[in-house]
Amino acid sequence: MSEENLLSIAGLLSFFLGTISLYIVNRSTHLKWNEKAAGYILAWIFLAKSISYPCDAYVLEITEGGTKMTPPWEYFYSLSMLTNMLFMPLCFLLSLVFPVSLLRTRRQLKIGILVFVLLVLHRVMVFVSVGVSPLELVGLEYILTTVVWTTNYVHFKIKNRHEPNKGHGRIANISALLLMLHTGFNWFIWVGVFTRSDYFYFEDLRMTLDASGSFSEYFWLLSLTISICGALCILATSLWIFYVDGEMDGVGIAVLTYMLLGVVTHFVYLSGAGTSAWFFTAEDNLTSTWNIFTRQAHYTIGRPVIAMIILLQYGIYDLSDSRNYSVAKLQSILIIAVATAAILEMVQLVLPISEVLSAGFLGIILALGIGWEEKTFHGVATNPRSVTEMLSESEWACPEIGISQNAYKNFNLTLAIFLLVTVFLAYVVDVSNVLIDGGGLG
Repeated sequence: MSEENLLSIAGLLSFFLGTISLYIVNRSTHLKWNEKAAGYILAWIFLAKSISYPCDAYVLEITEGGTKMTPPWEYFYSLSMLTNMLFMPLCFLLSLVFPVSLLRTRRQLKIGILVFVLLVLHRVMVFVSVGVSPLELVGLEYILTTVVWTTNYVHFKIKNRHEPNKGHGRIANISALLLMLHTGFNWFIWVGVFTRSDYFYFEDLRMTLDASGSFSEYFWLLSLTISICGALCILATSLWIFYVDGEMDGVGIAVLTYMLLGVVTHFVYLSGAGTSAWFFTAEDNLTSTWNIFTRQAHYTIGRPVIAMIILLQYGIYDLSDSRNYSVAKLQSILIIAVATAAILEMVQLVLPISEVLSAGFLGIILALGIGWEEKTFHGVATNPRSVTEMLSESEWACPEIGISQNAYKNFNLTLAIFLLVTVFLAYVVDVSNVLIDGGGLG
């Protein structure tokens, strides 16, 4: 499977997740304001990605991995960048309200939303006006979400040792999952930070549009380094608890697995030729294949699956409604079916098998995948426990802030209009040639 095919599948997964989540969260009337806000934010995060993923795939195809600037690469690259300018601030906004609401009053909530709006508008105005620029501060959200969710994890994981039956461990785990969703694809290259490897320090972020040694490049590397440090803090906390109590939960094992794969990634990258390729590509078969199975697999398939787990297990969906229950089950089956099909295609990279045999394996894997998903779904649905319930006796219990249904509708409508406007703004960037003129390609 090529990188562009994987990105196209990710777009499909993100579209399923985003649209169905919007429907279910809108019908979930018994949620606290921060849970409902988190549901809407997660939905729009993936609706934005459902546009950027296919655009990245098309740019990757027509430019042959970012090596030939073949029209209309500027339009689709710009559309991807503009939708990501919604995705990243949304992740920051999510960290402010979920699982722990850091915004404790209506005034603080308004300030948080204002910062979100200004961040989006600032990036869009800079990009449309001058193209790629250090003023965008690409990677800032990695720093902010890492600080918030890592602090949440360490605090509640330690607190769980003293009050083990109050759900603090689950609050810690959801914080780690959210951080993994946002920055997890960077964790595979953590060794490169400490070994000062070229594959970390010279990775091409934006198709050579950033000048070598620029502030944009520095700030991006800073954000990656901080996100990796957050993962190491989570791992250190999990290992310490394992050493003291002899227990490590599934999230801790997942983080440990990522870090161990990061060690393998280091040696794979050093053994290959690819050290400075665009993120979506590599310069030889070994690094390309490994990149697909690790960073790209997380970036494309892992994110929707992690989001689905969060939505189902932590009370964002009101599954007491029979209609919500049925639709959520359908969503789970769709996501696992598409994901298992993609995984089989990835396996074909290293195990060359005929199309007939591939179809047979696909049927078997889909049957097993759907069966596993149904069992997992029923297990979660029969014993739901929301974040509000787990924090109800804590000093971090969700504050009472009344938000009308019209406010949520306006939020959703505004984001929908923004995504429509990006289609026009990408055209403006294309015809004005700001990427070529501003990026030094002219």
